[in-house]
Amino acid sequence: MKQLVSALSFLLLCLHGSAQWSQLTSGTSSDLNSIHFADNATGWVAGEDGKILHTVNGGTSWAPQVSGTSAELYSIYFTDAMNGWAAGEHGTIRHTTNGGTSWTSQASGTVFDLYAIHFFDATLGIAAGETGVLLRTVNGGATWSIALAGNGGSGSGSSGSSGSETVFTDVQLVSSTFGYACGKSGYFMKSTDGGVSWTAQTTGVTEDFAAIHFPSAGHGYIAYELGKVKHTTGNGTFTSVYAATSKDLKGVWFVSDNRGWVVGDEGRIYLTADGGTTWHTQNLATVEEDLRSVHFPSVTTGYIAGKDGTILKLSNAETAGIGEQSSLHQLSAYPNPVTGTVTVQLKEELASGTSTVIVTDAAGRIISELTATEPTLLLPTDNWTSGYYTLRVVNGQQTETAKILKQ
Repeated sequence: MKQLVSALSFLLLCLHGSAQWSQLTSGTSSDLNSIHFADNATGWVAGEDGKILHTVNGGTSWAPQVSGTSAELYSIYFTDAMNGWAAGEHGTIRHTTNGGTSWTSQASGTVFDLYAIHFFDATLGIAAGETGVLLRTVNGGATWSIALAGNGGSGSGSSGSSGSETVFTDVQLVSSTFGYACGKSGYFMKSTDGGVSWTAQTTGVTEDFAAIHFPSAGHGYIAYELGKVKHTTGNGTFTSVYAATSKDLKGVWFVSDNRGWVVGDEGRIYLTADGGTTWHTQNLATVEEDLRSVHFPSVTTGYIAGKDGTILKLSNAETAGIGEQSSLHQLSAYPNPVTGTVTVQLKEELASGTSTVIVTDAAGRIISELTATEPTLLLPTDNWTSGYYTLRVVNGQQTETAKILKQ
């Protein structure tokens, strides 16, 4: 009997003890574009009008730092608790060697906006932004050289260069050798020599990429418009792994090859624990501001920054999603694999009122979009080719996804 009671107690803990995001008091109403932590307690956010805030207690309190600029800062990155960089409007790069007690200017050599900055270590770094500019430093930013000047490559991969329309939105150095940059209109580029040279890869995407994150060399995730996420191996293979929203996604971070979060407009937060096959909604009912950046300094702790001074925190992140596992049962599709007609069964919130049902193929193309007013829906698949499809059901703010295999 004691064993039964213990088992039931553990089950209840799993179902109801899941970690949740909480809203922190930032002390500002300024828009915050980027957040980065050196460890679970020590972090920075950057935003409009040169705003930089700093915490040493995990976000319990935030103190402003004097950035020395009024330019909007779009990206901030620290290699440790002392050395950090912030990039923004008009080619602005600010640098600190003392945790932000003082910030100094670095000459970027460009007047174009820089939307992303990333360092592999305290010396090797890349900055990216408007007109397809990619900057590189090997001495911590004491000098910056132009690795790519307005030659960003195209989303279709048909050309190794493009005109001034190219805009890079994010960049990451996975190692001292491999680097990746993404941008508007599906631009995606790879470097195999530490950012010295860059080559375009075919993505098949025309929408604007917003953010990338590679938790390891062979697994990368790209968040972008209309709730879309791509997985890439880094070698030119791109697979759609949709999040459960139609809102634009702005940030992505994975703590392992399969477990990660995406954030976006109107307070959207989604977690996957299986590499994007399924997603769990983690929105806060009190947060409707656009979320622009997410960072996990460890597998246990995560932070999000967004508009109007919004900062969120997740503690015990390794248990996040456990309490939402039951939500997967709100959507079922059978038989699966399917050869003829698939039955879609909606339960609980999804079965209330009207739901939008969207089916997309592996390339992200919409195969079917319809409205469901009943809990049971029959989808003929006779015109589907063999392969995996993503079923996405949206009902208000409640969303669920499932994979369907057509044989």
